Amino acid sequence: MPPVQLTITDKMVTLFREPTFWIGSVFVALFVNVIGSYVTRVTDRIGAVFSTRIKKSNETKRQRIEQIVDRIVSDPIERIDIKLDLLVYILKQVLILSFIIFLIIMVIDTHNVVLEAAGYSFIVIQLIIYFKYVLDEGNTINIIKAYNRRKHKT
Repeated sequence: MPPVQLTITDKMVTLFREPTFWIGSVFVALFVNVIGSYVTRVTDRIGAVFSTRIKKSNETKRQRIEQIVDRIVSDPIERIDIKLDLLVYILKQVLILSFIIFLIIMVIDTHNVVLEAAGYSFIVIQLIIYFKYVLDEGNTINIIKAYNRRKHKT
């Protein structure tokens, strides 16, 4: 297949020689510039709104974690409870990841196309469950981190 070559046709050459083409190009460029500045302002406002919401949400989470840490510092039973929760969280992570690795090995050894497809879909479902669990239980880790930071400050 021969390479495609771009050629300037006679129509294009005459179009480039017309002053209306260049005047139209300038007006289009100015129009795009004006519209672009308004679009930029709108997107900046939308970004500011989302940034403020995220900042407020993070501040609320931080305050809630600090309240829990205050309770943990004053109550040794609460401290043991949160550390046991963290231990259970880590054990569940190890168990789920081990199960996913086992599924991957089983799918690789399977020579049946139907079982292989079912295995891959099950692996994807397990990964979704794993990441949902990790995101849900991340609060416990943040509480322990805040507690450890406070403990090492004093």
